[in-house]
Amino acid sequence: MIFSSNKSDIEYFLGNKKDSKEEVIKKCGSLKPCIHGSDAHTESKLFIPDNNRHCWIKANPTFEGLKQVIYEPSRVYIGGNRPQSALHKLEEVLFNFNENTLWDNDKFCFANFNEPLKFSPYLSCIIGGRGSGKSTLLNLIANNKKLFPKLNIASKVKFIPDVIDNIEYLAQNEIEEFAKDSTKFTKAIFERLDKKSNFELSKTEAEITKTLGIFDKQINLLKSRVNNHLELRRKKNELKKLENIIKTFNDKQYSDNKEKLQNIQKELVVLENSRTLYKQLFAEINDLIAKSSKILEPKNVFDEYYNEYVVDLEALSQKYKTKDYLEVKEKQSNLQLNSKAIQKEISDYFKTKNMTEDNIKDAQNAITNIESIRNDIAKLKVEIVATKKQINKFELTSLDLEITGFNDKLKQYLNTINKSFSDIAIKNSSEVKIIKVQYQLPNEQEDSIVEEFITHLSKDIVKDINRTTFKNYLKDVSITDVIKIKKASEFIDKIKTQKSRTYNALDEIFNSEVNFSIYKLLIQKHLRNIEKYKILKVFYDDKELEKSSFGQRCTAVIIILLSLGNNPIIIDEPEAHLDSSLIANYLVELIKEQKEQRQIIFATHNANFVLNADAELIIKLENTDGITSSVSFAIEDLNHREDLLKLEGGKEAFKKRERKYNI
Repeated sequence: MIFSSNKSDIEYFLGNKKDSKEEVIKKCGSLKPCIHGSDAHTESKLFIPDNNRHCWIKANPTFEGLKQVIYEPSRVYIGGNRPQSALHKLEEVLFNFNENTLWDNDKFCFANFNEPLKFSPYLSCIIGGRGSGKSTLLNLIANNKKLFPKLNIASKVKFIPDVIDNIEYLAQNEIEEFAKDSTKFTKAIFERLDKKSNFELSKTEAEITKTLGIFDKQINLLKSRVNNHLELRRKKNELKKLENIIKTFNDKQYSDNKEKLQNIQKELVVLENSRTLYKQLFAEINDLIAKSSKILEPKNVFDEYYNEYVVDLEALSQKYKTKDYLEVKEKQSNLQLNSKAIQKEISDYFKTKNMTEDNIKDAQNAITNIESIRNDIAKLKVEIVATKKQINKFELTSLDLEITGFNDKLKQYLNTINKSFSDIAIKNSSEVKIIKVQYQLPNEQEDSIVEEFITHLSKDIVKDINRTTFKNYLKDVSITDVIKIKKASEFIDKIKTQKSRTYNALDEIFNSEVNFSIYKLLIQKHLRNIEKYKILKVFYDDKELEKSSFGQRCTAVIIILLSLGNNPIIIDEPEAHLDSSLIANYLVELIKEQKEQRQIIFATHNANFVLNADAELIIKLENTDGITSSVSFAIEDLNHREDLLKLEGGKEAFKKRERKYNI
């Protein structure tokens, strides 16, 4: 190792200067860790080094600790302040279970465990034999209430810092679940990528999901247009029927009264329409006032204008609340009285014609309701025109741009992590295969599309349909092809089986172009539903993870979840399903890189994690007569060398370390 206070020397021997890495290895056999010398020269300065002469070494303050710099140069940090560790870290945990605490009728192994348990901000490895309490400890830290329903963990376990709430815990069974369930794994990967993006991904995704409402709106508009046309036809028929009734009478007295009554009814309809519009506006303004309140301490001009707005609205509401509506009420009352008087005259006229009570009632209704029906027809025509305009405004350009932006951003984050996986694999090409994650939307939405389509159909049509057969018939034409088809008849012609009850039902359904338009809209909606259907597909050695071995799947799970996030991560025996060569190469390299960014805590029996990943702290648990105790030490602590040699692959792990550094 090199003792120097010269910055240029330090950069050179650590291989950080241009081309220096190869030069140093050629000259010295390996890169040389630099210990920052005090350059004191005089005894008086020896113990008063200036602020630029501090050297931090992650080891015990012993000569054995100092020697670790030979094995792991990354243990050295030169600078006046402590090196930067992970932002989120669990520093210490304290248990407060009294000696009588039971778990499943047995004495709880952490009963009366009063010593504070400290953790390194980098890599801490918890070791110990079977039954020593490793998994129990991890579950307590992870606040697993399901495992300890009666222990009241929240009051018995204290964290330092006490505000830490984002500890990630991977139990052995959870690693297996991720390896088996691609949907759960996709969710886990996305949540971590989302945090990397400062939750920009989930915000964009939520906006896209919200925007998908334009499809439902368009479908409702299409249905509304059909219903309005049907209602318009019904109203026109009703009007014609009333007009035919009125035409049967041609007496002048009747004609005069009929005209007077129709004019009164017309005026009443107009008055009621105006009153409804006015009441609606009045209610909306009062609702807005109820939701708004003055800002007590305005901070800027916007707050001041806001307060002015609220005051003006309240004054406006009060002004129209106290308006005199007597005149209009009297007018409406007089019109209604005149209407009743004329209706009586008409009724008397009908009686002179010897008409039955039913005929008199129908004739009176015809005269009374005709203006209301004409008003309804006029409204329907306006609504049909307005609906058509809204339908024609439908476009997907802005939504698709938003989706493209989301896709590009997500792929950008994936490219970053895929590169890190590739770099590690290239360094260890003989043992390690490349892992990569790809984003895609599957073409497996047919079932959901068809189910939603059925909800939009008439109950009379759907009630006798066998849903499974119905879905299979629709799947005869791929969703990609459906989008290209212009007319419903073309779609029906493409269905293979055409002589069956289901086909006849389909023929009836798609006899309406609106139903075909709804089906196409639902397809386009589901194809854009990235929140529901997105898959982050994992590949191991260019094979889909589902087609890889179970061990390879578990390897991918641990590597990916370790690589994503900066919160503390706790893993219970990550080696359980992994090949030892993968641990020794791929995972060890990854852990050494990741522990600088996030706190890692492993419970393990594998020496590679402890020694070659250069664990900063080792916690050994022992169980004696059902009670757990702990002792913490570092790799260089010779008093605990035997504990490390007893780990799986302990001797070989030490030898590998020696071979790596030529010692």
